[in-house]
Amino acid sequence: MTEVKMKSATGLLFRAGMAAVALMLFSVQAAPVDENLFHNASAAHMWLPTELLEQRADACTAATPITCGQTFYSSTIGMSGGDVTVDTYVDAWYTVVGENKLVTLSTCNSATNFDTFIMVFTGSCGNGLLGTTFNDDDGTCPLSSVSSSVSFVAELNKVYKVRIYGYNGAAGSFGLSMSCTEFSGNPDSCAAPTTLTCGSSMHGSLNYATGGDSADSVTDSYADQWFVITGGTLPITVSTCDGFTDADTILTVYKGSCDALVQVMQNNNAEDACPGNSHASSVTWTPVNGMTYRIRLHGTVGSTGSYVISANCAYHPDLCTAPQELKCGTTVFGNLLNATTEDPAFPEDGFIDEWYAFNGLGSTVTISTCNTFTNFDVALQAFTGSNCALLSQIAYSDNNALCRIPPANNLNALVSWVAQAGIKYRVRVRGLLDHLGDYALTVTCGAPATPSPSPTPTRPPVVTPTIAPSPKPTYSSGISDTCAAAKQMFCGSTVYATLATATSADPDSLNDNYRDHFYYINGPNRRVTATTCHGFTTVNTVIHIYQGLCSSLSQVAWNDNSAQCITAPLFGQNPLVTFSGYLGQQYRIRVRPYSNSVVGNYTLRVICGAALT
Repeated sequence: MTEVKMKSATGLLFRAGMAAVALMLFSVQAAPVDENLFHNASAAHMWLPTELLEQRADACTAATPITCGQTFYSSTIGMSGGDVTVDTYVDAWYTVVGENKLVTLSTCNSATNFDTFIMVFTGSCGNGLLGTTFNDDDGTCPLSSVSSSVSFVAELNKVYKVRIYGYNGAAGSFGLSMSCTEFSGNPDSCAAPTTLTCGSSMHGSLNYATGGDSADSVTDSYADQWFVITGGTLPITVSTCDGFTDADTILTVYKGSCDALVQVMQNNNAEDACPGNSHASSVTWTPVNGMTYRIRLHGTVGSTGSYVISANCAYHPDLCTAPQELKCGTTVFGNLLNATTEDPAFPEDGFIDEWYAFNGLGSTVTISTCNTFTNFDVALQAFTGSNCALLSQIAYSDNNALCRIPPANNLNALVSWVAQAGIKYRVRVRGLLDHLGDYALTVTCGAPATPSPSPTPTRPPVVTPTIAPSPKPTYSSGISDTCAAAKQMFCGSTVYATLATATSADPDSLNDNYRDHFYYINGPNRRVTATTCHGFTTVNTVIHIYQGLCSSLSQVAWNDNSAQCITAPLFGQNPLVTFSGYLGQQYRIRVRPYSNSVVGNYTLRVICGAALT
């Protein structure tokens, strides 16, 4: 029997292969790994000895505890699946008990030799699991671009289940590390705020914040946290739109001293700015250069929860004739919320957009919105030509299947082409249909290319789009299968439902005998999009939009299969319908299956875009 020495949390030495070896054998200090513990399968991958793979967390109900500073080495090869309802991929499970710290879990480790995926849950194993956060490709790991990393606020004594598995069912060996950082103190006093700067973001929690600060002039006593930012020459956007935010936040911007605060602006639910998170908040204002602004973050009616707050500073280059210059190796931040469609120099197509310029250097240039800051369905176009009315498109991207970074996932865009030296290119950023939100535009330049009189634009490879499986959401309440009792929707609303229990017995004017659910929205004087394009949707659905009384419905729009929806598992069989939601008008949204012979789950989202004129 070979003796393998390994330092545990108690400093003991263990013998690999002993029948009584404990799980702590896999718990090592976060120090450099002794490579003698591994078999080198290749120069690039290291594998654990077979003896060390016998003690593994193979099930959610038997998950291995992991704590701050520990690293575990294991493998999913030979493991079982079936602990979640959305897939049967082989996996390994761990538990984290919260200590009110920011926890980071990562597979960025020389022992990791496959494309990993990390998902974090709360709740009970089986159907009771509720997703907290997830990550596929970290992108910052120097060892591998397909390792994973997640960060979240682990609340005191709350138990989190951590699932490690392979993208699209891959299996292999991995090292899982857990690090923890203390909060820099709850900034719950106006007199002692946390400083925000342009491009910064930070995690936080209202769960342990206090209210009733005697140093400020705020009249309520809601638990809150305070931030400060100094105005420059660009508009400032502060938001909690990040998918990590689970608190129903309110952001208020003030100027002046704490004892004499003057409100500049406030936002509760930013449905348009934060698609997919209607309880998040976003504020944008034009600052006075050099002025200090205080930002108060608290929950609606004193509610609590976790959040990510970010600050972005950018002007809106929404004219083709006045684009913002892009340079190699830079990232610019923007949002389309205050941009316009009024550009007399560019043929009007109705899309809200922003414009950038790039001067070619004779090399390949790649421009992408594939990052965690981008939070909506974005499209990129690249053009040549000196006259904005006569531009020639050379590259276009809407949904890039290679980008799996949340919150936008494969709805991000990426364009790449050989940019000839001396040629000025224009790049247009716009939302797909009426989608709006924040974006980050990253510019990467490759090696100089061989000059060509007529370069052919390069495009990302076409692959079958696949998204990560999501935990099963809880069905929404108040769903009705009668027109008269329709559930109200708002801009940014999302509901989860099943047609399995819906009926066709509805005294409306349709008389087509389909199982269905009814919703309604009061016109917000904006373009409105209703869609079931979501990974939770498992049935081929049809969406109808009606006006009028239930006894005399008049169809406004409908859609069955939208080519713009490439979300698994249905790939193009989900509907997406857009209509003009005029102020003072009521619209009924009907969701039904393509055929009564098929039933299943669906997610219905309502997204509001450009204002109607």
